[in-house]
Amino acid sequence: MRRNPKKGGQFAIIWVDLLYEDSVPATAKILFGEIYRLSGPDGWCDASNQDFMDLLGCSETTVRNLLKALEDVGQIRVVTQPRREGTGGTERRIFCGRKLAPPEAQKVPAKNCGYPGEGTRRNLRGVLAETCGSTYSKSIKKSIPPIIPQEVMDEVTRYAGEDQQLLESLRAFLVNRATPPKATPVKTAYGMNRLLADLSKKSEGQRAVKLAMIDNSIKNNWRGFFALKPDELPAQDAEPAADQEGIDGI
Repeated sequence: MRRNPKKGGQFAIIWVDLLYEDSVPATAKILFGEIYRLSGPDGWCDASNQDFMDLLGCSETTVRNLLKALEDVGQIRVVTQPRREGTGGTERRIFCGRKLAPPEAQKVPAKNCGYPGEGTRRNLRGVLAETCGSTYSKSIKKSIPPIIPQEVMDEVTRYAGEDQQLLESLRAFLVNRATPPKATPVKTAYGMNRLLADLSKKSEGQRAVKLAMIDNSIKNNWRGFFALKPDELPAQDAEPAADQEGIDGI
């Protein structure tokens, strides 16, 4: 999973009602957090599908499906409008955390981002402050275990080799597995190797099939990898592997 340090704030926030919404894939919840992080003081972000594809290591179709899942439960509102200053074309704005706001409420007074009272800071729900101090400390960071154990990530890196897209896809799969409410993180190198062996077997070593299988697992919140159905195979690939049984990591 990648992050552009030159854009966005320090925090990615997921509302509790979204966190425990079973109908929304875990990866969509991570995407919401990134949309929030990239949002400005007006409560929207203009990140492209390519930005989200780079972040999650998945296809554009998956990004569209994840955005639709968030729209369906009212957690985001997508507005497409002509570009400003007569430059032609359109621009997309994704509003987050403001499902109770009417469509015309697209501007938030600057006072919501500052200090309404002496020494008092407040922010509107779903609206990032332009400048916020951080209470994050190195001691807190050290107490939080990594979402992907180093030994697991080492096996994934070794497996992907120079294939950055495959690496990011597998990383997104592992993050998806470790995300509440049904978190089942891969904890050991042995468990990861079993998953990777299953991925290689069911894809017959074909890269495009591997990526499609990983994409399916993320989209459906599966714990393992499953062979593709005939209508899911990439156009250039032949029949799928006969074994349809998945395998869980340990």
